[in-house]
Amino acid sequence: MSVVPTEAGGRLPLRIAAGAVALALAPAWLLGRVPIRSDALAYFWPLRARLADALSEGRLPLYDLLNDGGTPLLLNPQTGALYPPHLLYALVPLGWAYAWMHAGHLALLGAGTARLLRRLGYSGADAALGALTVALGGVALSVSAMQDKLFALAWAPWALAGLLTAVGHRASRRQRVAGGAAAAAALAMAILGGGLDVVVMSVLVALGLAAVDGGRHPLSTRSVARRTAIASLCIAVAAGLAAVQWLPFADWLRGTDWSGGAAGADLLSRSMRPVHLLGLLSPNAGYVPAVDGLRLPWMDPTQPAPLFYLPGSYAGGAGLLLGLMGIVAGLRRGGPARVAATGLGICLVLALGPTIPPVGWAEEHLPVLSMIRYPHKWAMPAALFGAILVAEGSRTLRSAPSSVRGGRFWILGFLIASGLAAVAALLAPGVAPTDPGTSWRTLATGIVAATGAGAVVGLALWTAGRVTRPRRRAALLSLAVAVAALDLAAHGLRLAPLEDPASVWAPTPVVQVLADEPAPVRVFPFSYTAAGIFPDARPGASLTQVLRESLFPGIPAAHGFGLPFGWLVMHPADVHATYAGLGPLPMADRIHRLRIAGVTHLLVHHPAHRESLLQVPLVESFEGGDARGAACTVTALRIAEPLPEVRWTPRDDPTSSGRALAPELDGDGRFAVRVHASRPGRILWLRPWDPYWRATVDGVAVATEKINGHQLSVPLEPGRHEVRLRYRIPALELGGAVTLGTAVIGISLGILASRRRRQRD
Repeated sequence: MSVVPTEAGGRLPLRIAAGAVALALAPAWLLGRVPIRSDALAYFWPLRARLADALSEGRLPLYDLLNDGGTPLLLNPQTGALYPPHLLYALVPLGWAYAWMHAGHLALLGAGTARLLRRLGYSGADAALGALTVALGGVALSVSAMQDKLFALAWAPWALAGLLTAVGHRASRRQRVAGGAAAAAALAMAILGGGLDVVVMSVLVALGLAAVDGGRHPLSTRSVARRTAIASLCIAVAAGLAAVQWLPFADWLRGTDWSGGAAGADLLSRSMRPVHLLGLLSPNAGYVPAVDGLRLPWMDPTQPAPLFYLPGSYAGGAGLLLGLMGIVAGLRRGGPARVAATGLGICLVLALGPTIPPVGWAEEHLPVLSMIRYPHKWAMPAALFGAILVAEGSRTLRSAPSSVRGGRFWILGFLIASGLAAVAALLAPGVAPTDPGTSWRTLATGIVAATGAGAVVGLALWTAGRVTRPRRRAALLSLAVAVAALDLAAHGLRLAPLEDPASVWAPTPVVQVLADEPAPVRVFPFSYTAAGIFPDARPGASLTQVLRESLFPGIPAAHGFGLPFGWLVMHPADVHATYAGLGPLPMADRIHRLRIAGVTHLLVHHPAHRESLLQVPLVESFEGGDARGAACTVTALRIAEPLPEVRWTPRDDPTSSGRALAPELDGDGRFAVRVHASRPGRILWLRPWDPYWRATVDGVAVATEKINGHQLSVPLEPGRHEVRLRYRIPALELGGAVTLGTAVIGISLGILASRRRRQRD
């Protein structure tokens, strides 16, 4: 039987893939469910809450007073204050906007991957299978809890598709210009989305794919240079369009001593290990979301679980089968698959980098590679390369000659594996969030389920390439796409379980008591620093999850009180150093240092810490400060006589209690305070110093100073004074001008080109 060379199934497979993604994410679209894991609640939820407050009031969040004692939200790319889709937060409630942004970007990622594959010449069915392995695959689902990474990843395939059009020699000039503009716009959106490290990886991939034209045409030195120049121009335009975000951030980093590089040990702990690739064979193999780590049958359950920044690698049984076939086909025939196989290999080497000394050294020290703080992130571009290989494998299987030796036994093997898949799908749907680990049975049946699903898809594709009736062919291809989608959705969604945030968001007793305090509350998580560990978290301890997610980093801002030792936005490193240096000091000195830093309450997770703290005269308990959970007890203790938010102190004694002052503020980084001093002194605010604070004393500009290690202060001479402080970002104006200028020039050139084209016609 001859192979039928035809457009595989038309658009129906693509529609089925789109419907599958929409159906899998129905809890987000219809019920407002969000991924509840790690950064999803502990970091991005409060970040979006502060952003939603500002946007609903019609302002940009220049500075937030609640977290870390004060943080510049607009400068943090992860806030996404200038990301156009975030206007949704000004229109709908926070939970619904959060859920729709999550689901919408996964759908955007799938659609962009399909477009990229179609641009590379693959049929609708091939593109649908490749897109599904990305949109519902382990990498995208596990990164979806970190919204900035998801947003940047979702725009990456759109940028790549546009670049391939821009550099294509067969495209018309109009198509090349439109493709370049689309690539620049998509890359600019990725930058505004906040995942700058993902943008760096996307730029490297874009330059590589553009230089070789995706492997579609022969290469020459001249063509490579031309394509690289075109791609570089598109990237430069994207940087210009997004300058309003990245330029102020870069300028701020130069004015602070904050360092974003990961230490060598942390780099090693966040690298991918060969054992993580088991996730390709078994759904969520060994990964337990409750402990955010791997628990495989041969691992000692008493030892800490190895952390994995991107825990998911499941691409579905069909994805694995077709991807392997795509690698073989690419090595034999070349083309896009060979380029993708090479790119996949490079990404895996970089993901494993810290375990390979020369690669690890390069990732830690080279300027561009060192920006990727966690090597696991290289799994994201690897997933895009994998989609190309899946599409190539699908095309290869459909076009394989039917006279393959042993073809009947191959088909029989497919049928047997299909039967095993039906059984295994019932026995091993994957590792549940509450499972303490992975048993041999779960691992084995998961592998069988993946193999069986791949067999069903492979058999449908192989048969579709041998039928002549269009309807039967379309039905077989649709079956292949549907089975692949079902396999991915049934197993992969457990990596980012979609749940009602109210189930872990209800304020605990401790939170409620602190939120009801009449004065500003600034909590310090004492046990974390004292013991160097997070609170115990065991499967089923819902209250513990609430306490961990709502009282450690980020979420206190959503409840209206500050957390000095948090990470809602990156701030000068010496703030952390101040707290890290508490360990060697006697307990009374530690509490005194915390009092100087403005802490009003201590959060304690260990009973021994509670008892030792209550022996210090500065610490006292209060009614309602305890919350008991299934796994641990959390206590909030009050510091007696906490320092006021703003005070006047003598010039030579900045740690003294001084005199409390009542500032006037507008909630967006503007303060005014009046003071009468009989001797030289200073106004001291309990918030981190930042180079963008601008101070005036009686209308005259005065330089701010960093006092007590990290705090903001303004020096004063004797007399009556009015001190005003405002947070001003000079580079924001420059970045805005660059963005506006780039947009105006681009639009003007587009209009001019359109007029010339009409005149020629």
